[in-house]
Amino acid sequence: MVSNRNGRMNVLVAALLVASLAHADGVERRINKPDTPARLHAVTTMLPMENGGFVTVGFSTLRVLAPGAKQFTTVHRIPKDNLYRVASNEAGDVLAAWENDPSLHLFKGPARQHVTLPKPRPPTEEIRSAQVEYLAFLPNGRDALVHMEGRKAPRGEVSIVYRVPLDGGAPELLYRVDDARQLHMARDVAVYVIPERPGQMCEHLRCDPVRQVVAYELNGRGVKQTVLVHGPDMKLENARMIWGNRDGRIFLELSLPRNERAVLRWKPGQPKADVRPFARSLSSSERLFATNDGDVLRLLNDEEEALTLHRHMPDGRQQSIRLLASHDPDIIDYSVHALGMRNSGALWLHWGDFIFLFDRDLARPPRAYNIEPLLTRHTEWADVAVYVKEPEALWMGIEVRRSRDFVRVSFSELEKGAKAWNPVRAADTGLD
Repeated sequence: MVSNRNGRMNVLVAALLVASLAHADGVERRINKPDTPARLHAVTTMLPMENGGFVTVGFSTLRVLAPGAKQFTTVHRIPKDNLYRVASNEAGDVLAAWENDPSLHLFKGPARQHVTLPKPRPPTEEIRSAQVEYLAFLPNGRDALVHMEGRKAPRGEVSIVYRVPLDGGAPELLYRVDDARQLHMARDVAVYVIPERPGQMCEHLRCDPVRQVVAYELNGRGVKQTVLVHGPDMKLENARMIWGNRDGRIFLELSLPRNERAVLRWKPGQPKADVRPFARSLSSSERLFATNDGDVLRLLNDEEEALTLHRHMPDGRQQSIRLLASHDPDIIDYSVHALGMRNSGALWLHWGDFIFLFDRDLARPPRAYNIEPLLTRHTEWADVAVYVKEPEALWMGIEVRRSRDFVRVSFSELEKGAKAWNPVRAADTGLD
């Protein structure tokens, strides 16, 4: 069976962290198809909750899938608005922000007791168009972290971070960062790249010259600022996050003159970062991925030819594995849709219509499992997959006309059915 797809080559390497989705996409629920334990219908974007459930993001409606439940329940809806920021805690509470609504919405306990809190106001009148960029419950259970981004006249961006009491008390300004581009925001640490001049263009592809890269750590004693890179010392042209690891460390790709690069590794709390030379970029198809072992993986996709994984270890050693593309003439999809890490530290990869299972050290060739039968006519992969730790599974996003479904595939099924990757026989592997 071959689905009716366009074979698009846009690539998303999914780190599958709760905080890694900046802007949700998707559509409203189209019809009332019943959800099942293996398929969720018309979900926008689905994020794991701290208690093991899931919460949706995108468009007007907040929906929650409780741990062990078979169907999402609607918690709250604001018509003609966009739900774009959510946070959860281990108790199952949810904090949500809609784009145009002036309030933060707290839903407490199984009864979803609804409490509204005003969004913090910018500290000065010069800051305009401030929007919530990140939410998190703080460990004390009494406060939330609210990160906002705004613009100041005549030009320039401002990051403003507040501690907001959940009992309705006045927000406390923790810090602000002017004329900077945020690279990373989590509950306990944020990282910014600061250009040399205020108002200077500083984007993902270009930010030259860079004055410094700075981390702000939040702890019980307050806020600590650490300079990770002093730009003039390295003639730094740009810095970008490398996603993938789940151990709290920060990995950065540093762009240097003459197409040279370095990789920065830093653990919050350390006084300085570790910076080491890294291979030059070879093509626009390259994707980088960080692991809990401290390795950085380079994925080079030659589409119909092969996919090569280069493993760069902190001590300078390297390892490579080359996966030849399928020889089946009916295979039309050669995109890297998602990449993630299992509880064991081993990698899984969604390449084309297959899930690849690797050993932790990449020493042996991977095994592959064909998930193409999950697609039907007029559907395609949504370039998003949500990893579930226990019981270990993947929720695979599937675009269905103007909507999106999520289909559950357990790792026990993958382990049982996966076969050694043989391009000649690739189309024969998969679902029974």
